[in-house]
Amino acid sequence: MHTHGNTYADALKNGEEVLELLIEDYQAQGKPLPKPLTTNISFQFIQSLP
Repeated sequence: MHTHGNTYADALKNGEEVLELLIEDYQAQGKPLPKPLTTNISFQFIQSLP
C-alpha cells in the first residue's frame, strides 16, 4: 500500500488512517495482526527549495 498527501504531514496522517482501517478490518475478521517487520535501514528526507 501507499499513500499520498500535499505535504509530508498530510501523507503521514493518511498513512496512519490506512493502518487504523487495516487493524479494524483484521479485528472484524478475527484475524491476528501480522508480526512487525524490523530492519536496520534508516531514511533521510531531503526537501528541495525552489
